[in-house]
Amino acid sequence: MPERILTLKEKINAQKSALAQMEQDLHLLLNEQSLGKHRSAGTWQYYFHGDVFDWSDEIYTIFGVTKEHKNLFSNYWQHLKKKEQIQLRRKFEHILEKKIAYFEVFQNISIPLKSGIIESKKLQCIGYPLIENQEIIGVKGVMEVIEAKDTGVYSLTNFFDASLDLQCIANENGYFIKVSPSWTEITGYSEMELCSQPFTNFVHPEDLNNTIEETKSLTQGNDSVNFQNRYITKQGDEIILDWKSRKDPLTGLFYCTARDISLEVKQKEELQSHLIEKEILIKEIHHRVKNNLQIISSLLSLQAKISGQRHPELHAIYADSRHRIQSMAAIHEMFYRSKSLDKLLFSNYIEKLTTDLLVSFYGANVGVQLHMDLEPIYFNLDTCIPLGLLTNEVVTNALKHGLKDAKDPVLTVRLKKLDKSNFELTIGDNGKSEFNPARTQTLSMGLTIIESMVEQLDGKIEHRNLLEGNFYIIKFQEQKAI
Repeated sequence: MPERILTLKEKINAQKSALAQMEQDLHLLLNEQSLGKHRSAGTWQYYFHGDVFDWSDEIYTIFGVTKEHKNLFSNYWQHLKKKEQIQLRRKFEHILEKKIAYFEVFQNISIPLKSGIIESKKLQCIGYPLIENQEIIGVKGVMEVIEAKDTGVYSLTNFFDASLDLQCIANENGYFIKVSPSWTEITGYSEMELCSQPFTNFVHPEDLNNTIEETKSLTQGNDSVNFQNRYITKQGDEIILDWKSRKDPLTGLFYCTARDISLEVKQKEELQSHLIEKEILIKEIHHRVKNNLQIISSLLSLQAKISGQRHPELHAIYADSRHRIQSMAAIHEMFYRSKSLDKLLFSNYIEKLTTDLLVSFYGANVGVQLHMDLEPIYFNLDTCIPLGLLTNEVVTNALKHGLKDAKDPVLTVRLKKLDKSNFELTIGDNGKSEFNPARTQTLSMGLTIIESMVEQLDGKIEHRNLLEGNFYIIKFQEQKAI
């Protein structure tokens, strides 16, 4: 049979039915989410004097009664099995006798509802001492319903026993009320010794104030993450603990995890010590290399004085060699004085080298204008040495030959970064004399050094005649440290 075509009214009713079902499903989902966020737990306090119990509103909800119910403890007590009553009484007595600082028990109760149905609930009950003026006046605790789906979850005690870290629960009075066995293994104190006195008694005196301030912050609801302090073990040794702590707003208790990082700190200190020794050694090497280069420079200066009288042409050769040696010595000197041993701010080096060369060629009354545009770029030693020699040769040629006939001499030096691994050094002058390597043997030596250093830097050099004068543009890359 052909399928019947629905009327408009039937379509509308079907749509309404679907919307109603969607609304119902959404309502159930929201209820499930709301229940998931609800915590079926409450706090209680029992005062020994007067045998008084105080219950939070949540406890009344757990037992399905209103706050007007006057005998909630009797209601609670009668639902416990005989052995559970004895167990709870003993816990209270042990706290009063200071034999325990924390207890955890599981109880099954059956609550009759108005409908006549008996509702079974599994409760987890924890408690710890109430202290006033150093005296135990009662017990405070938390009662929580464990859902059927959670009955397989192991207890807090089992978690503490299995944990390798230092787990603990503390109260706002400054006492541990439960510690994991790891505490005894690491500190040498028994659980009773740890819980019978303020935890600040175990803190290193120098870390006491910081610990108190951190505890105050924790009391105000702030989480404590990676807080470190030192504890004194029973044997008198120091251990360094790293803490992660949080306050439970329901119980007011601090739940903490600590980790012994003493070995890590010791290894870090040893590594830092080795690094300092290495830095000192590297600085000493730079210092000695610089001193040896200075000695060589002094020997060349002495030789120039001796030989220069008989062979004047040697004087210029010795002077150029001294400038090259001094350019390398300056790099080692700056590395020696630098805070960083692997990088040097090369712009500072260029300023020093150029200024020293100006004074060397023109004396104290330098008549050359110096135009510098240097980006703050750091290079390693394997780049600084060839780049320093290259800068020395080009600047020397500009001062000796390029500016020789300039009326108002100007020396220009620029350094900039092109991209991540490429750089550009520009050195120029406004003189009319262009650098000609064929003039003398000295210049030929200089050109050889320039070409060699450019090759070491994986770069290229270009000469340009601009309106401002003669310029040499060197594009290069930073070399990988060996």
